[in-house]
Amino acid sequence: MRMAPPPPLSHTRRKSQRKRHPRGTIIAFFLVIVAVVVTSLITSMAISSGTGAQAAGITLKRDRAFYAAESGIQHATWKLRYDHWALNNYPAFTGSVGGASYSVSKLSSPGLSTIMIQSVGTVPGVTPPASVTITCTLSGGGYPLPTVALGGNFSGGGGNHVTGNMYVKGSVSQNGNFTVVGGDIYATGTVDSRISLQEGYAAHPNSSDVPDPPSVADLAAMLKADPSAVSTENVNNKMDFTQSSKGILVYNTGDPITNWKPSQVTGDGTLVVFGDVSIKDASAFVGHNVNLVVLGNLTVMPGAQFNMTGSMYVSGNITSQSQFSVNGVILCNGSLSTQGQGSDMAMCAPPWFDPRLTTLDAGEVTIGNFLGPIF
Repeated sequence: MRMAPPPPLSHTRRKSQRKRHPRGTIIAFFLVIVAVVVTSLITSMAISSGTGAQAAGITLKRDRAFYAAESGIQHATWKLRYDHWALNNYPAFTGSVGGASYSVSKLSSPGLSTIMIQSVGTVPGVTPPASVTITCTLSGGGYPLPTVALGGNFSGGGGNHVTGNMYVKGSVSQNGNFTVVGGDIYATGTVDSRISLQEGYAAHPNSSDVPDPPSVADLAAMLKADPSAVSTENVNNKMDFTQSSKGILVYNTGDPITNWKPSQVTGDGTLVVFGDVSIKDASAFVGHNVNLVVLGNLTVMPGAQFNMTGSMYVSGNITSQSQFSVNGVILCNGSLSTQGQGSDMAMCAPPWFDPRLTTLDAGEVTIGNFLGPIF
């Protein structure tokens, strides 16, 4: 039997090479997988590290904004105690601390000497922007100077418009349109529900903390005793306030002033009258800043068209039977009644002698209802 010859050596070598080729491929593939896994881990670690650093940076900026908002709250308490913030009816303000800023504004007045405020802390010039808002109530530290302060009732006829706060030791009633802007109504009695108030302000009937208006009698005595005061016996002709260095004229003859129609007014100042006053024509006051301090009742007669720039302090009652316009403050120990064509009462800076200027911002300030973000 004839045997087949052995295969060539080259064929054996090629077969041996083909057997080693798959083993090298697996090793190479394994090394590629390891490289991909290691690269992915390194990338994930880098991303995590970057994200963590970014999160830490955002938290730091948010903390700075929060501390800035807190600083705004503390600034508000300081302004209440030492900067007449309440007296000026809580104007918004801004400030900065540690490279961050804050803005503070009043939101509402839950009570006569209690306000809710908002403080917004911001870190400028960063992306994303960092801002934190805190709200709280502040109690104490005085209350705003009112446009109208009465020791009795307010009774409105015709159209009435008040800019600022009203403090009434009695009730507020109205027969006609009545609007109040930029202020609240506080009354120990009832408040007519038909009165329209600007958004963010409210009526507070049956309030127990309405302050008594200061005594006009004491104020009149103080002004009369001022060394600069000048006595006058005739107010129907020329009234010259330049005679007094402080512009104080005192009428104290013991007789009332009736059908008053001053013919000429020179300068600005204050007329103090010990007795009742009835005004027939007030046109001579136009263009002058004149304050009236009346120890008695004040009546504005029909057709008087009372339009005064200045403040009124009356110990008795005020009754208007004509158009009644006052740009200043009204302090009356009695009641106020507008029976004519309505009234327009707007807050302007009170005169230097107003006794409330040094008393409204006294007392401690308490922070309550603190509401801010939870980190």
